[in-house]
Amino acid sequence: MAMATDGLAATVELLRDWDAWTGGFYELCIQLGPPDDWRLGIAARVLADAAQVEGPWHVQWEPGEVRAASWTVADLAQGQLRGLVKLPGGGPVICSVLAVREEDDDGDDWLDLCLPLGALGRLDSRIGGFPFGEEGGPVSLAWRRPIDDWLVRVARTVGDVTGFKAAVIGFEVSGSVRAEEMTEHMPGDRGYGLLLSPQGVFHPATF
Repeated sequence: MAMATDGLAATVELLRDWDAWTGGFYELCIQLGPPDDWRLGIAARVLADAAQVEGPWHVQWEPGEVRAASWTVADLAQGQLRGLVKLPGGGPVICSVLAVREEDDDGDDWLDLCLPLGALGRLDSRIGGFPFGEEGGPVSLAWRRPIDDWLVRVARTVGDVTGFKAAVIGFEVSGSVRAEEMTEHMPGDRGYGLLLSPQGVFHPATF
C-alpha cells in the first residue's frame, strides 16, 4: 500500500502489528434490534464519530495489506473495520468495529467497538493478564471505569440517533448478554456493565 505521509505509514504499521491484537477484546456491544441496513449504517457512522475513530481500514494479514474502507454496511459485511481511537486520559490505541447480524427469525443486529487487550496492556501495566489471575476481578475496575464511562457516552450517542435494546461493556461480551434476559433478572454481581436504554441508568460492572 502506497503511503501518503509518515503518519499514515505509522498507522498502517500499528494496524499490522499482530501481537497488539492478541489477548481478546474489551468491548462495547450494542444490541440494535431487528436487522435493518439503514439503521446499521447510520449507527456505524455515529459510533465512529462519537468515539472519534481514525479510519477505517480493512487489514488482510497475508500479505499484510491495509486498504481504506468506509463506514457502510457493505464494508462491515467484509469483516472487521479497524482504526485508531484515543482513550480518555491515555494515548491512541488500535480498535475494530464489527457488525454481527443474527440469522434467527427473532435475531438482531449488533454493532461492536472492540479494544484489543494486547494493545491496551502496552498503555497500562495494570491490565496484565486481565481478566485472569491477579489482574482480574474487582481490582481491574480501577482502569476499566474511565473506559466504561467513555464507552457509555459513545453508546448513548448512538442510541439517541438509532435507538437500541441494550449496550453491554466488558471482556468478550458480544452476544453473551441480551436485553431480553436482563429486563427479567439482572445479576447483582456482574463482570460487565449494562445500559438498557440510551438515556437510562448505567449499571456498572461489579468485578
